[in-house]
Amino acid sequence: MAKSRTATMLSHLCSLTFCVCACAMKARAGPGICTGTAASLGLTCSDIPANACNQTYTTETDQSWMCELHNDRGCVSTTFCLLPGQIPVSPAPPPPVPPPPPAPPPAPDPNMYVISGATTGDCVNGIWHLQDKKYNGKAGYVKQGTSSEYMIWENGNGDLDGNDAAYRSVSPESIPKWIIECGGAHRWTTIADTASPPVEGWTANSGHAAGVLNISTHVKDPSAGTVPWRPVLQYGTEYTATSAAVGSMGTVDAKGDKIFAKLSDSAINSLGPHADGFFYYRLYSPSLVGLYGTRAATSNDQPTLFIKSKNQFKDGEDCYNLCSDSTSAYCEKTWEECQTDAKNWHAQKSGARLDTHATTEVIKQGCKRWFHLAFKSHGCYYNPGNYRKGKICLSQGDCPTSVKALRSNVVISKLEGKGASSTAMRHTRAE
Repeated sequence: MAKSRTATMLSHLCSLTFCVCACAMKARAGPGICTGTAASLGLTCSDIPANACNQTYTTETDQSWMCELHNDRGCVSTTFCLLPGQIPVSPAPPPPVPPPPPAPPPAPDPNMYVISGATTGDCVNGIWHLQDKKYNGKAGYVKQGTSSEYMIWENGNGDLDGNDAAYRSVSPESIPKWIIECGGAHRWTTIADTASPPVEGWTANSGHAAGVLNISTHVKDPSAGTVPWRPVLQYGTEYTATSAAVGSMGTVDAKGDKIFAKLSDSAINSLGPHADGFFYYRLYSPSLVGLYGTRAATSNDQPTLFIKSKNQFKDGEDCYNLCSDSTSAYCEKTWEECQTDAKNWHAQKSGARLDTHATTEVIKQGCKRWFHLAFKSHGCYYNPGNYRKGKICLSQGDCPTSVKALRSNVVISKLEGKGASSTAMRHTRAE
């Protein structure tokens, strides 16, 4: 009886071409122990599939059979066998190996370098703009207002600078290097193999350059859209005026607040004017600090203000010297609306100071007001009667009544004027 049951079981399994074995079978459920051999069951090696020992099957019934497989192919394994009428279930495949995370996009090339500190060869000082096309596979820059002064990577394969003359002739010779060229001479070099010019590690070309370079970089804010606004000054709540360059734009402290930084007044004034003769500035303050703590600015707080003026920027002067111009004006709309409708510009009515309240226009005292008292005599003013002499800040109007907050994390940007042609990087020079 036991032998017949074993033979029947194996015959069924063989007909399904799985769990084909000559084995000693043991029942997990049901009476008796079934035994059998390949010889007694009439099986030969050809009846055993090559993958018999690699099959694993499961069953939902308690009447499953455990087979210890021993075949003439030398395999030893265990598997589940199904009773007649049951459908074998192949094992679940292992979970797929997740693909590696995509590589982060490369950091954008700075769209502007601001250099100061050169003494001999001071033509290096100023603003350098990113060009549309790479040169020798790396970012190239042209000094603002020129077409023949540039900062490029030379490796002997380029077609500028006498086919990369600095690569061959400036020490170390025949080594790829960054070169700053202006005034008809190679001024500074570095062999640092970076995607864009580094901010440190430059070597003065003997006889052509001297000083200590101070280099800052600036990447265009994507939120500004396609309008070429250049950040020129930033601060947290207040700062001390200076005509010099300080720090790096975009830097923040551990709390995420802006750290005071600015371009030098001369660098700021080298941007522009725009085609219509005006200098345009964008004042942006995303937060406010006052008696009721710090809060994010909403549209009701007028976080953005535009100013146009024909005056030069002077840090420390009231309204940065921008409001005393008789043609200066401000706009509280979007930049597109400011550009398309002259009625959105309001004349300054507060003398040299910035004050959107001192007008005959719609905006009066309230949350939308931007203003400051006289910088030199009063300094920074906020809340009822608080003054910080010697400090510069911009304030909000009464919001609520009689409470004036500081506009914080302020960024002042300037609209670029006409710069150098993006295709004018071709220049051949003599050594």
